[in-house]
Amino acid sequence: MPKRFIKSIYFSLAAIFLALLVGAFFISRPSEIHVSAYTKPYSINSMLNVKDSVDIIILIDEAESFYSDKTQIVSAYIKGDEGELKLNIKEIMIENDSVLINDEKFYVFHYYFDIDFKALDHFELFIKDAYLEIEFLNDVKSKIHIGSFSYFKYSKSSNDIMFSLLKVINTYDDETNLFGFQIGIRNLSNTKITIKSINLLDVNAKLGSPLKLDNAMESKKVRDYFDNYNDLDNVLEFDLSIDSLENVIYAFPLVNMNDYNLMYPLERLGFNITYILNNMEYNYVFENFLFYSSSEIDFSKHIFDVYTYDNN
Repeated sequence: MPKRFIKSIYFSLAAIFLALLVGAFFISRPSEIHVSAYTKPYSINSMLNVKDSVDIIILIDEAESFYSDKTQIVSAYIKGDEGELKLNIKEIMIENDSVLINDEKFYVFHYYFDIDFKALDHFELFIKDAYLEIEFLNDVKSKIHIGSFSYFKYSKSSNDIMFSLLKVINTYDDETNLFGFQIGIRNLSNTKITIKSINLLDVNAKLGSPLKLDNAMESKKVRDYFDNYNDLDNVLEFDLSIDSLENVIYAFPLVNMNDYNLMYPLERLGFNITYILNNMEYNYVFENFLFYSSSEIDFSKHIFDVYTYDNN
């Protein structure tokens, strides 16, 4: 049999095999994909010279699609009514575990982004309802609600005070969240300081009036500190005096946790403390501190927003 004829047969078989593969792919590939997210508090605070990144968790009902292919991403942003930040995709990773939404299986993906923003001075952006917006090569533009997003950049932090203690208060009746904390503040200077404000670096967290403690307490129950927790109001200014080299311990409540409606509880916080020393105003910044980590979260209490896109 002529070699040219044999080659022709091989090429024909290869073409048929390739056509079958392509046909099987398009037949098996669904016409739509469904996307969702755990809503959680994303929080980043760092100095101006630090390049920031964020790990955003997205849920997709297909293990492989244009949505999970980083080469298909044209642009990405975190957006909300308060502002936006440009993102650059670094990597997309899939977890071994999956989650059920309305009895349908969704795969858990981690989208690792660099934040494409360079602050030249103090900068803060607190987005209560944050969305991840992505544009793909196939002209699909998605907008997924991911929770809240808090971003704080600073140039320097003073060294006249330090934290000597940070302990969580995270149990209120049968609920678990970051409802408050104990904090020890030590004045390292040679004169009295007066704390005028304590800003928590997360859009969900507001402070109520503190309770001064003689010693740190072991309890994590809100009621052991604040009997009237539900009636506490947000306090914007303080007048807490600490003598030179003195260490004081306070219990602070977070007063708006009943309005907190994200799936993941608040687990970490950063602080920006403004104080007066020798008639001059200073700031002490303490970056995110992990108070506790939730081992299990009951997602049955929450409703997932599921978004549908053409899988073209």
